[in-house]
Amino acid sequence: MALSIERNTPFGPSVKARYWRIIQTNINWFSRTASVQIAGFTDEESYKAGAQAIAQVTFEWYQDKVAYNIGQNQNIFDCKFPFSPVTGVLAAAYSTIKTLETWQLAEDC
Repeated sequence: MALSIERNTPFGPSVKARYWRIIQTNINWFSRTASVQIAGFTDEESYKAGAQAIAQVTFEWYQDKVAYNIGQNQNIFDCKFPFSPVTGVLAAAYSTIKTLETWQLAEDC
């Protein structure tokens, strides 16, 4: 599972990441906090060929808020804590990321 959405990268406006995969999760069920890091690649083929990520975004949940940075801008939104011990963590993370502003055009791939 991954997301497809075009995003700028630290390498300038001509280098875009179009394929995003979760590379790390950390969830604390007791405090209802979580961190999900996704990495961006030029495309799915470059990921499968072993290319290095060209961008990363970390989403931080604290109870019913989520924060993440896009470039210099920090975004904080109300967002119900999406994880539970009985749901699939990756599926919950991907589907919740797609509801956040600036990620709503992302598609599953």
